[in-house]
Amino acid sequence: MKKQLIAVVLPTFLLTSLCHADDTAPQDSFARIRVFQQNQIDLGLFPHRDCYRFSFTGNNGDIVESQALKSFLHLSENKSIGMPETPNTRGLAARNNFISKAYYQEYKIPAGEITTLTASFGDSYNKHCNTMAVKFTPQAGTDYEAMLNVDFDQEACRLVIGAIPHDNPDAPLERLDHLTPASYCPDNK
Repeated sequence: MKKQLIAVVLPTFLLTSLCHADDTAPQDSFARIRVFQQNQIDLGLFPHRDCYRFSFTGNNGDIVESQALKSFLHLSENKSIGMPETPNTRGLAARNNFISKAYYQEYKIPAGEITTLTASFGDSYNKHCNTMAVKFTPQAGTDYEAMLNVDFDQEACRLVIGAIPHDNPDAPLERLDHLTPASYCPDNK
């Protein structure tokens, strides 16, 4: 009986210790980003990349999961990893329209390493914004938000990315001074 108890308790203890080690790993090596999307608006996030590449046939390094069809059917859901609420999350419903429900997804991204963000818009009425792309180096422990704002009256799109203020998430996003344009990856990358 004692051997059976040890056989059950020891693996459980070891497994618990291993799981606990992951939870206490330093968070200094990560940043977090909340990406707002909806049907017709696509954002891409390419960690470890200073360029981007789209592909219909394989992994292109983009970690953002599209819910375009769910958004069209108004079934899309937010994916949160615990980032603080902001005016953008509370006002999310204002971005909805007849054929599109807005949603957000949150991701951990490596801090101190280049990340490329892309955004584009296209609808069935032949209105579109070509792909916009920027690259930046996320800072450890910082939370970011990114979205594409589409102004139908002005026929313009604006890619917005900023840091959520640590001490006041209700304040406007902090401007990122280290954003630079990113380009499509050459074939050898």
